[in-house]
Amino acid sequence: MKISVVTASYNQGDYISEAINSIIEQEYDNIEHIIIDNVSTDSTKEVINSFKNYSHIKFISEPDSGQSNALNKGIRMATGDWILWLNSDDKLNPGAFNFFLKALKDSPDADVVYGHTEFIDESGNYIRTVYHIPYYYTYSLFGLYAPPSTGTFFKASVLKENLLNENYHYRMDIEWFLRCGKNINTQLVNRSLSSFRVTRTNKTGDQIRTGNVHPQHQKERDLDRSDHIYPQFKYVPKKIKPLIYRAMAIILKMPYYFSKFRYSRNISKNFVSNNQKK
Repeated sequence: MKISVVTASYNQGDYISEAINSIIEQEYDNIEHIIIDNVSTDSTKEVINSFKNYSHIKFISEPDSGQSNALNKGIRMATGDWILWLNSDDKLNPGAFNFFLKALKDSPDADVVYGHTEFIDESGNYIRTVYHIPYYYTYSLFGLYAPPSTGTFFKASVLKENLLNENYHYRMDIEWFLRCGKNINTQLVNRSLSSFRVTRTNKTGDQIRTGNVHPQHQKERDLDRSDHIYPQFKYVPKKIKPLIYRAMAIILKMPYYFSKFRYSRNISKNFVSNNQKK
């Protein structure tokens, strides 16, 4: 089985070597790592060229219109059976490929396979683990939950037939699950598969630290509601739809957080994060 890793890059020269090495260290031979770079002006090109002896790495540096556009380029190029989305400043945790392959053996009908996510800082120091729960479309519908994007494995045919919306720059993953989530089979791996780096330079870092929402992010939230959420309330008057949405989101919070708490408690008994082991 061939795995294609797709990475969109822009001025992440300080971190991209860790992303590349985290794939090499999986010690899996049938892979390709496609890096689509938006003509970075820092050391990115030099760092990637230092890996020129690795034939599985394919590097393209050309202008793009944003992360979604770059990822779609990589997805179209991918020749693998499965596609792993990995951000240029994140990294895959040790053993992630093995955990993925085991999950696929147990759930051969899966279209998306994901695990838990560790947050790390600029220096790679462990911050906390975000424990995920089995995917439930209704939670996405009311803005409570979607599986992670970086560190997640997508069946190539599913992703190629449903590319990312290039009008989205912050919530492209959430929009994808809102658009496609009803028709996919997901499998949660009871392990931490990836490390998400929280920095002052990445797009969502400030929001994670402060809770401040970027105007573009808010615009995309509004688009999600108008394009994917409100149309599902077919027989509800237009003026009432926002009230129904807010009410349902409040009602669902209790079972969602209870499920998340119960699930994290159950798995944390036998779970130790990769970064905590170091």
